[in-house]
Amino acid sequence: MQAGIIGMPGSGKTTVFRALTGFAAGAPSGPRGRLVKGVVKVQDARLDDLGARYRPKKLTHAEVVFSDLPGPGQGDGGPVRSIQTSFVADMRNMDLLVHVLREFDHPVTGPADPLGHLVTLREEMILWDLEVVEKRLARIKKGEHQNFPTERAMLGTIHEALSDARTIRSLELADDAAANISGFAFLTQKPHVVVLNRDDAAAGDPVPEDISSHPSNQARAIIPLCARLETELGEIDPQERGPFMQEMGIESAGTDVFVREVYRALGLVSFFTTGGDEVRAWTVRAGTVAQKAAGKIHTDMERGFIRAEVFGYDEFVSAGDEAALKRAGRIRQEGKDYIIRDGDILNIKFNV
Repeated sequence: MQAGIIGMPGSGKTTVFRALTGFAAGAPSGPRGRLVKGVVKVQDARLDDLGARYRPKKLTHAEVVFSDLPGPGQGDGGPVRSIQTSFVADMRNMDLLVHVLREFDHPVTGPADPLGHLVTLREEMILWDLEVVEKRLARIKKGEHQNFPTERAMLGTIHEALSDARTIRSLELADDAAANISGFAFLTQKPHVVVLNRDDAAAGDPVPEDISSHPSNQARAIIPLCARLETELGEIDPQERGPFMQEMGIESAGTDVFVREVYRALGLVSFFTTGGDEVRAWTVRAGTVAQKAAGKIHTDMERGFIRAEVFGYDEFVSAGDEAALKRAGRIRQEGKDYIIRDGDILNIKFNV
């Protein structure tokens, strides 16, 4: 799953990206005209605990791919836009967009205006989507002899909303309707989260009411983050990081919280497999059934699926170990249509 980081000039989006990925300052990144990707592990205390209990040779976390999208640029002879025209396709390929908003004054780009920047980013994405809709409607009109009544009606509804400066997400489309237009990869249909990039002094401040309640904000999460501090934490030797965080009164890295929120905003859940060779977190979308989840492990498991032996992480911790669960008859035998829950531990039985 991929999350694209976007932001206005001076927002600190590249600092956020480096804090997440550990890329060194000065490494090539979005503002230099390139899209840069980094794979980030989803820290999960449950996985760490399972690793401590099973002591496997390998511990494998779930992962999310973050992309630093280039900053403002001249768009195909048009006005300067927040996102370069040539990288709109990359935005459309993202599963989620991260809007970085600056909450501190900047010596070059001026006073903090997080709400204004949020509105600007939203308005620009509306314009990009409106362009796609109008081009498609024009093509349908040229071939009116073809049977496109359903698509024409849906695009007409979307066109009306976008023309009224409303996002596609604000339409709250039914799942089947949303799926029917997924091929357009509309920017304002994508889930997004907001990062409030603030200075250290404001680290514990609440989210401003004008942002959390504004109609422009349809974020699945609003995450305050001191990107500069988080970058510095990432550069400290791991053995010294813990004592330093204690001294600074930092309970957990803000980037860990951020990645977990993005994971949830993407509609993802984790299930685990355990053993002496590997303890691993696997990623599936919420609502995935057991047979499809088995295919994440290996295609043979999906094809030859018989059943899944399932117990929850919390049940496991409560019982003390797997053997105790077996003695108590608390390991469930689930069929192919069982819906995976976050924190399930699975043992797949299959035959090919």
